[in-house]
Amino acid sequence: MLTIEIDLASFEREAERFVEGIQRGMLDVARQTALDGAEHARATGRFQDHSGADGLRGSIRVLSSGRIARGGEASFGTTKSYGRFVESGTAPHEIRTRRAGALRWEQGGEIRFARVVHHPGGRAFPFMGPAAIKAEAVLYARAQALVAREIARAG
Repeated sequence: MLTIEIDLASFEREAERFVEGIQRGMLDVARQTALDGAEHARATGRFQDHSGADGLRGSIRVLSSGRIARGGEASFGTTKSYGRFVESGTAPHEIRTRRAGALRWEQGGEIRFARVVHHPGGRAFPFMGPAAIKAEAVLYARAQALVAREIARAG
């Protein structure tokens, strides 16, 4: 006769440790992936940034990260409202004055003024989309590596 004894309490404790390790690790995975995504967007964005550290490129960063019920989450992006226009481009449009009496710009070495300007539109320079695609692939690889480490630890 063969008798098999299973200690469910011990199994449940180990299962809880495994799940806790995954959940704790997922926050680190999310944070690191958001950092890498932001760096990728800054490094590969092909737009011109005339404002230096205060411009679009300098504003790309991790926007939030934290624990959620079953792991972690993090996001990256830009704090500049015009980032979406750089990402997607713009159709031809009018630019009108808001508070000032006239718009001012330099063209051909001369200072020009106008109340309305007909902008021809702007070409798209995607930087967040490609960074998000790369970050997603890296996220899955990191998550798989985390699960493999936790399985090895529990084994």
